[in-house]
Amino acid sequence: MTPTNTQQSKKVFRIDLNNSNLPYLVVTGIFIISRIIFAIVGVSYDSNYSTDAWQAIDPAMLLSQPFESIWYLHTQPPILNALIGAILHISPNHLGQICHSVFFIGGCGMSLALCALLQRIGASPIFAIIITSLFIISPSSILYENYLFYTHPTTVILCVAAYFLYKFIETKRTLWGLCFFFLCSLGVLTRSLLHVGWFAIIILLLLICARPIGIRKILLTSLIPFLICFGWYAKNAAIFGSFTASTWMGLNATHATVNLLTPEERSSLIADGTLSPLANVLPPFRAFNEYPPEYATPAQMSTLSLPNAALLQQPFKSDGTPNYHYAGYIPISRQYWENSKNLIRAKPFFYMKQTTKSMGIFLLPSSRYFFLDNNREKIEPYTTIYSAVILGSRTDNFTTSNRSPFMLCWWYIISLVFSSLWWIARLITTRFNLILNMQSARTVMLLYAIFTIVYVFTVSSLIEHVENLRFSYMVSPLVIIVLSATYYNIKSKGLNSVFKRNRH
Repeated sequence: MTPTNTQQSKKVFRIDLNNSNLPYLVVTGIFIISRIIFAIVGVSYDSNYSTDAWQAIDPAMLLSQPFESIWYLHTQPPILNALIGAILHISPNHLGQICHSVFFIGGCGMSLALCALLQRIGASPIFAIIITSLFIISPSSILYENYLFYTHPTTVILCVAAYFLYKFIETKRTLWGLCFFFLCSLGVLTRSLLHVGWFAIIILLLLICARPIGIRKILLTSLIPFLICFGWYAKNAAIFGSFTASTWMGLNATHATVNLLTPEERSSLIADGTLSPLANVLPPFRAFNEYPPEYATPAQMSTLSLPNAALLQQPFKSDGTPNYHYAGYIPISRQYWENSKNLIRAKPFFYMKQTTKSMGIFLLPSSRYFFLDNNREKIEPYTTIYSAVILGSRTDNFTTSNRSPFMLCWWYIISLVFSSLWWIARLITTRFNLILNMQSARTVMLLYAIFTIVYVFTVSSLIEHVENLRFSYMVSPLVIIVLSATYYNIKSKGLNSVFKRNRH
């Protein structure tokens, strides 16, 4: 019997759909087409970081003293400034174009990794294409990809690292392990929020859960990447007296503590000795000569015994703007940190209340980050519609001071809560066998994703208050993976599975 044309077309369609490369070709096509469309409507790459951002090293220093400037950088991990410095030496007139290309390639790679991981947790190719496409065309993806800052690179690193981890557990090949651990190292050296302790805990989790790979292989593949990060922290401890990637801890923490007090509350706490008078010097980031003389004196800096590097000795950049890498900010930041710690001890419930608000800011649409305003205005009302339909957030009258509960991403929140309850129930009903048997590539990768999401959410809420919404973008691909895994686990097990053990 000869098959009809309709039967043949259906067969061809099925063969194409099951082609392992088809989802990636579709995702790549959607990614490229979407970027062309958004470029046509006016979205452009914002490369002002190199001159405007506090975190950026003066381009003149990167050109004249590149290695010295990167080595003595104590306020930020070095990767982004090192990248900018390298580009300035290779092609100083094309910084924006080269960075845009790097971000574009990173965004495409992240999309492919997300699509691959969705299929590996059990999603159908169509489901993986649809969910990945929704992420690709999200306002946050578009806006952060066109903003020269470390948010987009960190997001790419965390997502692609999840794929490398999956391949490492699945194949047990050393190359995949090296790729995973070097990406974790790159994350630590790009974003101070990803502390070297985060890296250490990930290694520990793998030693516990990924036993089939072998302790020796995990330790050997992670050793050099971890030592690179640890060495950078140790360098800062030896030179600046702080085992950290950023000596701005006190300046940043002030936003989530002292800065939220009323003037009357600050005056009262200064009067009773809880806070020093520096608590009245707000905002904490300012030109060095604007601090009171008693806090910005050579005597404050003399205890540091720092080298005579231009990055550390010049309070202003070549264009006259503050150089926040100036060594004088280190003792000032420490004094702000003491004020923050004293406030937390004196008013723990106040701090808990503000931390709760910070958690709420984390759950706002990340596309509403104020430094993205210029590009976001070009794609309105698309941002508002996407936030309402996909995230369940009303942002039509969003401002930094107007943050009503309706602006929270309610679909996002409800999904996360339900997902958390589901996995807790599964752990209980399986008598925690899920943890004991966490040896498959899928479960180890999900453990990495869940830990990183919880870590970023918790730490950012504790130390930041104003800019938490951009931190949520960093883990958004990981959230998509976890929520999709929950959906497919429920689909395969059924909601009643959590009650079966009790029935027997």
